Amino acid sequence: MSLEGKLHIALGASVESGSRSVTISSSRRTDLADLLIGKPLKEASTLLPRLFSVCGKAHAFAALKATMGRDLDENVSRSAELLVLAENAREHLLHILLNWQEGNSPAQALVLPEVMKLPSAFERALESCGKVKEALVFPVISQLEVLIEDHVLGLKPDGFLELENLGELRAYCRERGEIAPRALGALLQTCGSLSHTETLALLPDLSETDLCDQMLADEGAQFVARPEWQGKAFETGPLSQQASHPLIKSVLGEHGDSLLLRYVARLLALSSVPQQMREVVKRKRETETEKAEGFAAVTTARGVLFHAVSQENGLIQHYRILAPTEWNFHPRGVACRALSALKGEGVSLESAAAQWIKAIDPCVAFQIEV
Repeated sequence: MSLEGKLHIALGASVESGSRSVTISSSRRTDLADLLIGKPLKEASTLLPRLFSVCGKAHAFAALKATMGRDLDENVSRSAELLVLAENAREHLLHILLNWQEGNSPAQALVLPEVMKLPSAFERALESCGKVKEALVFPVISQLEVLIEDHVLGLKPDGFLELENLGELRAYCRERGEIAPRALGALLQTCGSLSHTETLALLPDLSETDLCDQMLADEGAQFVARPEWQGKAFETGPLSQQASHPLIKSVLGEHGDSLLLRYVARLLALSSVPQQMREVVKRKRETETEKAEGFAAVTTARGVLFHAVSQENGLIQHYRILAPTEWNFHPRGVACRALSALKGEGVSLESAAAQWIKAIDPCVAFQIEV
């Protein structure tokens, strides 16, 4: 079995009610953090990124927060947070460039290497002086904004964030020809594409203390493999992050939970990154709040990543990680609910299922069985 694992998703035949059975199983390893047991706390932030390369910056930051808590240096914290945001931008951009258009264009071939290097570009700006300085980091943020505008949106990220309703979204799509307006325009023409009426179950703000206790309990290994909270399998990701945005409310009101809704949420999340970066740079010190000891929550491109650790005399006793994929591809989670509402059979069903799975975005490969 590989370290990454994969998802196996089996779709049954549609029944008279209009739904179909969906079975999601995973060979993804959720116990890799056990490798840290008995090791010094400081090793977590260097070992975990090697095990989880897709979101390595996020795992490194979560490990720092969980193992160091209030002792984490503010400059180190801000630097790590900036790298997570750069990683998030990379993941959103890769997802859009690789999944929202057919075939490979010459422009795509040119921009993909630039996208892949986003985290390292910010690392160089931070390492040049050892501190987070506006004069060094802001130019790199501006370069990211240009990349998003030229190759995805066709307008500045702040401009996309200002869209508030479907009328403005339709006008935006008519006036531009970049990959985002083309993809959104196609979905608008098919009434959102593959909509279903299931009520959203977005991950709420959870008590850090309660969640940490749950993760580190004797049953914690089972919990992080198939997480439920108060009997519900919640969703985490761009949609939960952007749920309060007026444009999300407008699309949801007319098209329900649809591919259009999820495409818009991803674009809002991507467009928010430069603004979030500037806020991190300008922040003098993180606001002191009551936090659970040995716990961290970090927002990634796929949702919120949780780390929980217990230690004795500086050595790790337990270390558990709860990743977004386990919420979103829970056997009763959002992917299951969306796929169970799909129409059609055979090749068309498999194609529609692949679109939805990619939109929800697991961090591992998947296989569909129809």
